[in-house]
Amino acid sequence: MHFSGFYLFEMNISKQYNQCMDILIRPVMKEDTVRLDEFYVEFIRNEYKDFVPVEDINELVNEYKNEGWYKNFVGKMFIALDKNKNIIGLATAKYFDDEDSIIVSIDILSNEFEDKLRGRFLDKLTQEYLNIKEIFIEVCENNFKETNFFISRGFAIWETSPAPVGKKIVNVHLMQKVLP
Repeated sequence: MHFSGFYLFEMNISKQYNQCMDILIRPVMKEDTVRLDEFYVEFIRNEYKDFVPVEDINELVNEYKNEGWYKNFVGKMFIALDKNKNIIGLATAKYFDDEDSIIVSIDILSNEFEDKLRGRFLDKLTQEYLNIKEIFIEVCENNFKETNFFISRGFAIWETSPAPVGKKIVNVHLMQKVLP
């Protein structure tokens, strides 16, 4: 049987799309706590590894472990689980200033479906907050892929400010999208 290069390319894209659809997005439950801790520590290490010294990353990880910020989070939290039930993403949203806007955080472990997963999280969060007029998200300036994703989805950089990561200071964009 002979397959054209285009057909094989199309089959590969279809296979990747189906693998991305195998990802389950659901609300965070109490029993997710330990696995969420493991996910978030891995996320922190991956997020900053290319531009922050290891000792600063370790300090940030220790700070996170002591605080466990999400345990007292007031808002909505969703995780993405792969077909093996591993947490590969976390999205949070809460009202920002008033009930017309939300601030969103989307943290994803590096994988080939990052943009599709970001899109699915964004869609899920906007479905959860139907009456909002604008969405804000903070994105590390050094994460060009993530910044470009949100710009392609109609977000604009609203302001940039410094944020400490251990002893290192990184710039964080607060991006905004006004909804129709």
